[in-house]
Amino acid sequence: MPGPRTPTLVTLDARLDDRAADVLTRAFWDDPVMAHLVPDEARRYRRLHHLFRADIADGRRKGAVHTTPDLAAVTVWHAPGQHATTAGDALRALPWVLRTFPPRQLGVARRTLELVERHHPREPHWYLTTIGSDPTRRGTGAGRALLEPVLARADETGVPAYLESSKAVNVPYYERFGFTVTEVITLPDGGPNLHLMWRDPRPS
Repeated sequence: MPGPRTPTLVTLDARLDDRAADVLTRAFWDDPVMAHLVPDEARRYRRLHHLFRADIADGRRKGAVHTTPDLAAVTVWHAPGQHATTAGDALRALPWVLRTFPPRQLGVARRTLELVERHHPREPHWYLTTIGSDPTRRGTGAGRALLEPVLARADETGVPAYLESSKAVNVPYYERFGFTVTEVITLPDGGPNLHLMWRDPRPS
């Protein structure tokens, strides 16, 4: 009997955006940053689903959104030079901001985003805004299958990559792909730590 197939990268079909947002919502349900920003567990799933639908749409405009054929994992990338928020981005973001964050959390979300943006590198780079695996599919190699092709492209073109890890336990995983921690920041309003990680392109 043949073994399980090796995961492969495919571009996310827009018709699957809802399902992909479900995958990311399940992946980030217990994430310390998301729990800080959306502390109400009863409403967190619905609110995070709005957030990730917007993240996926933003990634499709600014870079790439990838998954595996069975939706085991999802990655959202911003291409070099595409991360900056435009007036149009801000206008498009308003509905999901209001759906994601209750009024009492808007200030927390704003202060958090402002701090993260102040520390965001200015040098052109591939920005991994989001990576998440279905909790039932972790350990299957899906994350690696989605990361390696983009990082190989970055190496070929001599472009760095960047991400923010919200869990210290995940730092060694990203280090295996060549990322290193450049700074650890503490989010405002009693928030958790965020590990900022940079990857220089590897020579061929």
